[in-house]
Amino acid sequence: MTRAQPKKRTFSWFRLFFVLTVGYFLFVIGSQQLEMMHIRQETRGVDTAFEKAVRENEKLNSEKNDLNTLTHIEKMAREELGMVKPGEIPYILTKKQE
Repeated sequence: MTRAQPKKRTFSWFRLFFVLTVGYFLFVIGSQQLEMMHIRQETRGVDTAFEKAVRENEKLNSEKNDLNTLTHIEKMAREELGMVKPGEIPYILTKKQE
């Protein structure tokens, strides 16, 4: 009885090329996924900053509209400039001395 001799493995250029090609594609896919992750994080940051700017803009527009009302103008004239209407008597609050 003769023993079957094990086949010698020979160097295969096809296998080497196949392994290198698969490795290259895995590397490319991994690097693209990493880049996409960074882009998503940056997008979230920009979206947050945009929402904050929109809220600030709405607040400032509301304040601007309030500044143009007669009620607000009268309030500011009375508080900051000490103005009074005709017939009113102005008074100034003073601190109590103890």
